[in-house]
Amino acid sequence: MPTAAEWPHSKNFIIPIVTRSKIGAKAIFDAFDFNLHREIADPDILKIYNYYHPLYLNYGTANLAWSSFKSGSISSTKSVVNVIDELTSTKIRLWDISIQMLYPLGSLRYLALLPHRRNHFQTGSVASRVSAIANLIVAIGSDAALATLKLDVLAFQTLFNAAISGHVGQIGDIDEAINNLATATLGAAEGMFWAHGGLEQKFSKTPSSMDVYFPIDLMTTITQVDFTFALTNTNPHKVFKRKIDVLSQKIHGSNLGDGKVKLYFTNGLTNAIGIGDLFVIMDSNSIQELDITLMGYTDTKRHLYCLNLGTTTQNVELSIE
Repeated sequence: MPTAAEWPHSKNFIIPIVTRSKIGAKAIFDAFDFNLHREIADPDILKIYNYYHPLYLNYGTANLAWSSFKSGSISSTKSVVNVIDELTSTKIRLWDISIQMLYPLGSLRYLALLPHRRNHFQTGSVASRVSAIANLIVAIGSDAALATLKLDVLAFQTLFNAAISGHVGQIGDIDEAINNLATATLGAAEGMFWAHGGLEQKFSKTPSSMDVYFPIDLMTTITQVDFTFALTNTNPHKVFKRKIDVLSQKIHGSNLGDGKVKLYFTNGLTNAIGIGDLFVIMDSNSIQELDITLMGYTDTKRHLYCLNLGTTTQNVELSIE
């Protein structure tokens, strides 16, 4: 008889982790395969490895095929897969946030603009994503409040169409690569979950012994790429502790409120910003790409804090790309 309570152990917790980032998924699958292989002298681990490894190899083949389009289709236009990655990881998130600043999630106007929220922009074929962008432009129509957003969507549509035109003969292959990678990612995630069950059986009396097989740092990092919180007072709010690659990673932020917020990094020994330390101010009702170095990030300052400078509640969303 079903119950109202949700039992988290009845769900594959690996899937949402590895579907957040292609780069993160590969690092996780690579590390898990390596960690298992290191212990195959143990017959129990060998059995688990023999089940997981073929799924890992299948994933590797699919990932290589997808990645080859990034390096193998250089021309005067951006490659289609690079544009898709930009749409998936950055653009639709910013568009969604911008729309929610005006039309709350679930409102009739929001549903008219994004009836499936981000799904059709982040999954499916090239053609389905082109359609999703075109449908959003039509839905915005003459809405003056979304005029700036519409210009950005139109500009991205032009970029996407140019990429497609430059690689028209490859679209079928790209669609196949998209589908194959999605299927292989799911297969490897299911294999990893199966392996988790085997390790739980082996280490039922000492479950912490499983930790050496799972790349926990990578897995917990991948699950924490989006941060949404409400600042109801003027106490510093700790967002995360994270090692960030300032050359390849960015932080996108939105501040939905009537006041400003301050963002800064500390060494974790204090939640207060020091005299002369760097910080970034986000204006009220704004969407910004935040400069991590200007927020004071260093290898010794990895704790990000957000401070409400206003007198009303500020709703903040940050996304690490």
